[in-house]
Order: sequence, then structure tokens, then C-alpha cells
Amino acid sequence: MKSHHAALISVIALIMILHTDAKAIQYDTFVYVSVDSQQLIAVYGMDTATGDLAFVKAVPVQGQPGALAVDPTRRYLYAAIRSTNSVASFRIDAATGDLTLLGSVSVGWNPVYLGTDRTGKYLFTAHFADSRAAVYGIGTDGAVLSSALHVLTTPTNPHSIQTDRSNRFLFVPCRTGEAILQYRFGESSGSLTPNAPDRIGTPDSTGPRHMAFHPLLNVAYVANEFGRSVTAFRIDTSKGTLAPMQTLSMQPGDPHGLAIAANTGGADVHLTPDGRFLYATNRGPDSIAACGLDPATGAMTSIAQYPTEKMPRSFAIDPAGNFLYAGGQTSGKVSAYRIDTVTGRLSFLKSYTIGSNPVWVLIVRTNAQGAQSVGDNAGSGAKDFFLGQNFPNPFNPETTIPYSLPKDSHATLQVFDAAGRMVALLADEHQSAGRHVAAFQPGRNGSAGLASGTYFYRLQYSDAVETHSMSFIK
Repeated sequence: MKSHHAALISVIALIMILHTDAKAIQYDTFVYVSVDSQQLIAVYGMDTATGDLAFVKAVPVQGQPGALAVDPTRRYLYAAIRSTNSVASFRIDAATGDLTLLGSVSVGWNPVYLGTDRTGKYLFTAHFADSRAAVYGIGTDGAVLSSALHVLTTPTNPHSIQTDRSNRFLFVPCRTGEAILQYRFGESSGSLTPNAPDRIGTPDSTGPRHMAFHPLLNVAYVANEFGRSVTAFRIDTSKGTLAPMQTLSMQPGDPHGLAIAANTGGADVHLTPDGRFLYATNRGPDSIAACGLDPATGAMTSIAQYPTEKMPRSFAIDPAGNFLYAGGQTSGKVSAYRIDTVTGRLSFLKSYTIGSNPVWVLIVRTNAQGAQSVGDNAGSGAKDFFLGQNFPNPFNPETTIPYSLPKDSHATLQVFDAAGRMVALLADEHQSAGRHVAAFQPGRNGSAGLASGTYFYRLQYSDAVETHSMSFIK
């Protein structure tokens, strides 16, 4: 134990030497990287203008961290601790990006993937080696609760678990089982009901792995490990079922179904926030594939492939869609790229030495300045007053707005146009303390006939007020 402690101190000291000190700069966006072999989560401040990263802190964890997830309010971070079959819950300091441990719970099996539902009230886990998936409740303090609400026995090797944009349907891609499970999800209780059918099969040698949802269209994209491809699925929003519409190779020249070595092949997939571009990583070729997306159908068109770090298991795109960061499990580095927002092409910026076996990359915009202003003005208890960014954004036809209240009280949530006219009233009632999510769909809430453009939503509680902007696209 002493030797491990000494080694950890040495690793943290090395990271601090290698990176610029971020203490003098105020950041509102942070990059978190789980570093498996060093048993820590590395925290970096992100310059949103240049994409530069500055080391903030190495947060030690009890075990080897893997997948990371953040709740919709961006106040809580969750880490899969794979060596101890557990999940650790952290509170995020909005001003510094630092993490405070709230607790750790056993989840019974090795968690390869984590994610929350769109309300932030539930945590999903996928257990690859054990062919299990589960749903856990999240307490009002942001910590994961100890008892699973549901445990699913899945086809072989489930690799991720997510709800769609509406939060009504849940999907579990199972790599070796060559299937994607389909469930109805009840956000009021965390319930799961098998859909009809309860799965969609994938062709042999496909290997469905990770999913990403289009922010505006009813389309889901699945990264295929064995096929080194991405499949686009139409989502039937009345039934919650998937129908394949296109499969595109992320490594042109590779025949579909080519036998590949273990721990290689397609890995991760993400879209830019505006839904214009898709990116996917390939381990083995060690590349990032860029694709354009048709704005009407979501169909993919290959743009280019870019060399990247060795074994690029995980990557992330910043909330503004300007930068991409890819982690290399074998190289021990994270490479930063600028995204051309017109063409979708990537320009390499810099490579950062992180440590041995960086597994997951997560980017969180904390809105530190907004959170601080609320704390300054609202008095005791206002630190728990929070208004999050709507998701998806831009949106059509619907978006959700997360917020939280420090105590039972009257709350008002309104939407205004650019001229300051109220166009929708989403809440005007006595509400309980804790987290809430409001849905906004132009045409409802008294908001018929809205034009495309920027709108503002404002939450008022007692003497605390916070406002954010959002974009509606017809």
C-alpha cells in the first residue's frame, strides 16, 4: 500500500510539472480524463477560444477508473471503478473543476459504461464481461444509491446503455451478442418495459458498441467495433424501436467483417451539438473518421480520416462544437483538434501527456460565472439553485431544461423571444426541493407559430434569477 501511495504521489507530481498551472485563470469548461493505471482522474481547464488545456489537478480514486458521466445539471460526475466493481459519485466545483467525493457504491459487476437519464435522477450501467445492465437511483445530494432498481440479463457483452432524446426509450447495444435491446423507460419511477420487439439484431461481424443521438432528427448512430463502421437507425418515436437506414465504413478500404485483433476496431462515436458532423474512432488503424450529416435525413457522407493517438478508445467534443479531444490508451496522451465548423475537417493542435492508460475523456461546461452570481445574490441555500443548459441545443421539435431548487417554494420558468416578449410559461407553481426537468416544444405551452431563432429561458425562485439562451431551428 505504501509503495502504491508513493507511486501515486510521483505520478501527480510529474503531471503537475508537465502542464501549465491553471490557478490564475478562471475557466468555465473542464476536461476530465480517467487514468486507469495511476488510479486518478486528471482535471484540465479548457480555453474555449484556443482549445488549449491547462492542468488543474489530479484527483485520486480508490481503484482503476474507466467510464465517466455527468448529470444534466453538470454538478455531479460519476466514475466507473472497474477494479472494484463500483461507481464513485463526485460533486463538481463549478469555479475550479475540482471533484469532491460524495460516496461509492458496489454495482456487483465490472462497469464498462455509465450514463444518466435526461432528468439526472437515474444512473445506467453496462457490464460487458458479465452480460448485465442496470438502473440505479440518484439521491437528492447527487450520489448514486446503493440498490439497483432494475438488473437486466443481456445478450453477450453489452457495451453501453442510453435513453433517446425524449427520455422515453432506452437502448443497450450488445457487441458480441449482435443485438441492440429496446426498452420503454419511465422517468417518474425508473421503470423498464421490454419493447415489442425487445431487440433489433445486427449482421454478423458488426459488433454494436456505443450510440449517439442526433440533436434535431429522430436518428441514432451506433459505432460498430467489428465492422469499423457506423450504422444510422431511424427511431420510431411512437414505438421506441429502431430501423437501420445506412451503414458507412469509418475506415474505407476495410472490407466489412474483416477479422481484427482483440481490443481493436471501432470504438466511440459523437456528433457536434448542431448535428452537422459525426466523428468516430478506430483502434488498430488509430484514426478518427469525420462525416457530414444530411440536415433533412441524417444520412452520413465520409469527409476524411485523421491519424490520432494509439488505441483511441474515447474522445469528446466540447459543448460549442469547436474542439475534439481524443485519448490514446497505449500512447498515454490526449490529442486536441480544432473542428472546422463549415467543413467538419479536423486540424491537429497539440498532444498532452496524461499518464498510463487514459480510458475516458469527458468535457463539462460548468457555467461557473452564472453559478457564482447566484450564490452572491441569493443568500443562504442559493448555492443549490441551478438552471442548466437545455438539451438538445439547437433543437426541433422539442428540448428539455434541467433545473434544481434548494427548498420547497414557488418557481417560475418562462421563455422569451429576442424582443423580450414572453412566448411560453413552462412553470408557475409551488414546487418541491430538488431536481426538475421542463419540456419545451414550440406549438405547445402557448408558443404556437414561433420562428427559427434565439430564445431565452428564465428561472425565478425567491429572489434568485438565472437566464440562459437556446436556439430553435425549423
